[in-house]
Amino acid sequence: MPLINLRLTGALLALACGSGLLAGTVPGRAEGYGPGRPDRPQLSREQQLKMISVQRTLLQRHHDGRLAILDNDERCLKAAADDRAAQACQQQEREALKRLRDDMRAQARTLRQQFNLPEPPERRMRLLDRGGASEGPGTL
Repeated sequence: MPLINLRLTGALLALACGSGLLAGTVPGRAEGYGPGRPDRPQLSREQQLKMISVQRTLLQRHHDGRLAILDNDERCLKAAADDRAAQACQQQEREALKRLRDDMRAQARTLRQQFNLPEPPERRMRLLDRGGASEGPGTL
């Protein structure tokens, strides 16, 4: 489960880096990814502060949602009478986490549109750029 937080945090950091919110370069980033890139809109200081505030709110909402899901799962597991009921609890948890993740992605997309930021490359391309996946059928 911490992987979801890492992905969301990474996505929000990528938004911050790409929009010029974080000064300097990030080690391991491709050249031309940071501020000063001509095809990337430059945000004013006020826009940067507003974006950071919205990102913080989104992260807090995500953490609160995860805590609520985990609390609900814990209650469900304590009430489970057998393995089948426990499996149903875990299935409900997975579905709730997926809904939360999808909701957070939609909100991040809205935030990017609000600040006129480009969409991130699709997952397959990011993995290929990092050398984490091979080009072939069935790799992703």
